[in-house]
Amino acid sequence: YVIYTIIPWCLLAAAAAATSRWRTIVVFALVAIVGTPTYSYLRLPISHDQPDYRAAMRVISENYRAGDTMVYEPREAWKVRPEVRYYLRKDRPRDVLAVSSSKQNNSFHTYECQKPRSCLRGISRVWVFRPSKHDSALDDYVDLTPETLRQDYFVDKKWHPSASTVALYVRKALP
Repeated sequence: YVIYTIIPWCLLAAAAAATSRWRTIVVFALVAIVGTPTYSYLRLPISHDQPDYRAAMRVISENYRAGDTMVYEPREAWKVRPEVRYYLRKDRPRDVLAVSSSKQNNSFHTYECQKPRSCLRGISRVWVFRPSKHDSALDDYVDLTPETLRQDYFVDKKWHPSASTVALYVRKALP
């Protein structure tokens, strides 16, 4: 509705401001009073009800080890992968399930390995990042990856930076 009402509001404000100097001051004061809090909110590093990706990626970078890998929940992957690439430019966990990139596919989506158990073979540490808070990083995950992680790995550490979830899964010792 804002799109349809902004022009009439601007015309009304301009008409009121044009009639006297006092009204001009009042109009500008009202715009400043009403607009400043919203503008300040939108300029925060985390706005539009998004998680603080920078804080979440800081957790990963501070605990990263060479050889670490990362898996993504399929419905969130298209928006999470670019954030990971942006904030973890070097020393980034390898996207172990990616078969082809979104760039190669000319799409937002990356094609992933359909057999996570075989793709995770030999991997000792797996990061899972979810852009919302979950008790378990594998809650409402939609593919076969959680089954493999639950059977072959344990949660070594879990963080909740800025209402998101970061978990590090470590492979269980063989009996």
